[in-house]
Amino acid sequence: MEKRKNAGYTITNSISIGNIELVLGQKENSLSPFVTWQCTAGDYHWGHYFDNRLSAEKDLYKRVIEKIEDQQIYQMGTPPRKPVKQKNKEYER
Repeated sequence: MEKRKNAGYTITNSISIGNIELVLGQKENSLSPFVTWQCTAGDYHWGHYFDNRLSAEKDLYKRVIEKIEDQQIYQMGTPPRKPVKQKNKEYER
């Protein structure tokens, strides 16, 4: 994977699902050094910020599973489910 950055975060992991990419970024010396984003056509949005890598990785894989489920539902002719607001101590920017 080529080295990419967004908002000062280096993208360290990425997983593509159809035309959507979910990424994990890391920024040293930050209050929230880890982030997951959804990336579509080079536009990063819906960031979830974390203070530790394990929580960020868990969120990345959770988001991947949700997108796969959305794609399965959509292919079966049912509209995708609406996003559920995150209910944990981490915050979203």
